[in-house]
Amino acid sequence: MLAGCSAGLRIDDSHTATGQNSRVQYVVLHYTSTDLARSLKLLTETEVSSHYLIGDAPPTVYRLVDEDRRAWHVGVSEWQGRTWLNASTIGIELVNQGYYETPAGRYWQPFAPQQIDRLIVLLKDIVQRHQLPPGAIIAHSDVAPQRKVDPGPLFPWKRLADEGLLPWPDEAAVARQQALFAASPPSVQWFQEQLA
Repeated sequence: MLAGCSAGLRIDDSHTATGQNSRVQYVVLHYTSTDLARSLKLLTETEVSSHYLIGDAPPTVYRLVDEDRRAWHVGVSEWQGRTWLNASTIGIELVNQGYYETPAGRYWQPFAPQQIDRLIVLLKDIVQRHQLPPGAIIAHSDVAPQRKVDPGPLFPWKRLADEGLLPWPDEAAVARQQALFAASPPSVQWFQEQLA
C-alpha cells in the first residue's frame, strides 16, 4: 500500500477538451516611475508584481511572473464590465520615470525606441499565443482612470497600431466626425446619460 502512495498520482492527459481558451483577456501596459534597479526590487520583493519588465538601456525583457500565474499589477480595476483584472491580464512594466514636476510644468519622459521595439516583439508573441483580439492591449490608465496615468501621453500607441497590434481610427473619418461635432455638439443631457 505504501509503495502505491509513494509513486504519486498518475494523471491521464490523453483527452483534451475543446471547450477552453486562455485565461488571458487583456495585456495591460504600465510605466515604473523609477529606474531599473529599483523597479526590479519593487516588482520582486513586494506585493506589487508584473509578468514582464522591459528595461530602458539596454531594453532587456525580464519575466518576473509566469503567464499562468496571477501578477499583482492593476489593483482595483474595471474594463468592459470585468473587474479586478489581475486574474485575466498580463502586465508589462516599462522602465520609465513617467513625469517630473518642473517650474515650467509637468515634463513627461519619452520612451526609448529600442524599448518599444522589444515591447512590440513581446506583444506579438503574447497576442499570437493567447489569440487576443484587436483592442486587447490597454493602458493602466484605461482600467483605473481615477488613480493611474500610465503609460502616459507620450506612449506610442500609433506605433503599436502600425504593427497590427491595435485598431486605429481612420483619420478622414475622425475629421468628419469632429466637424459634425463642432457644428452640432451633443446636449448636456447626452453627456449626463453617457456618464451615468
